[in-house]
Amino acid sequence: MKNKKKYFVVLTILLIIFVVVVSVVKNNNNSKTDQNIINRDSKLSDIKLMDDKVNIYFFYGNGCPHCEDEFVFLENLSEEYSKDINIYSLEVWYNQDNADILIDFAEIMGKQVTGVPFTIIGEETFSGFGKSAEDSFKNAIKKQINNSFDVYNEYQKS
Repeated sequence: MKNKKKYFVVLTILLIIFVVVVSVVKNNNNSKTDQNIINRDSKLSDIKLMDDKVNIYFFYGNGCPHCEDEFVFLENLSEEYSKDINIYSLEVWYNQDNADILIDFAEIMGKQVTGVPFTIIGEETFSGFGKSAEDSFKNAIKKQINNSFDVYNEYQKS
């Protein structure tokens, strides 16, 4: 009888420890995921011009496989450069207002849009996305950190 009580107490303690560990791990994973999710529905009113942050404007089409690849890259980038960047993503295939913003931003940049994804980082634009573009994105961010140009600022002036 005494052995059964010991067994029950040990089993109960192990169960409690297991529940606590699972809860802590789950909370840590959720908070990490929440930090890395990029808002896929940015609006102009969301944009903040900050001297110490580089704004990245990512125009995408819902269902575009290259856009999804860029989302994955940008989420990882947001981890690496969390103190340096803000990422604003605007869907343009099903949102005419965002498509108009894309055209206006591209015009300010002196570019013509030929498809998505279309990304603006400082004074640089990127049309399309692939592994080969990743270093170019990072270099554009590093270059922009010490530069004050932001296409949204120019857009507001027009």
